[in-house]
Amino acid sequence: MFTERCRFQRKHRLSDSAEFDAVFKTARRSRDAQFVVLATRNNKSHPRLGLAFSRKTLRGAVARNKVKRVARESFRLHAKALSGLDIVIMPQKKIAMAAGKSGQSTTPAKWDDWLKQPGAGKSMSRSLQGHWQRIMLCKD
Repeated sequence: MFTERCRFQRKHRLSDSAEFDAVFKTARRSRDAQFVVLATRNNKSHPRLGLAFSRKTLRGAVARNKVKRVARESFRLHAKALSGLDIVIMPQKKIAMAAGKSGQSTTPAKWDDWLKQPGAGKSMSRSLQGHWQRIMLCKD
């Protein structure tokens, strides 16, 4: 599926607005406190990922890029199970600070501080893994 170097190849990306629009129009949605994940079938044997992260949602470039890296890595690890799907990941406007702290949320301005805490990436990975499982249930 991925090369030995585990690069995120162009064929695994949604690259133009028409591809994103197709996902937005016909997608099944999965939502939690951290992400909205949209998925629709494609006519390919491999999955493709699109990331729709705005500066309005995640202000700092460092925070935005870290979340994107976690999302791409989670996608890479589950790519085999997600074959034949086009997927778009969007962060929620209010993201839970940690999985175990219910009711607490953070504003985009506090993302940089939260991402520096140990376990922040793990929390996002768990969130995305739950989305992948829900998408797989709806795949057929």
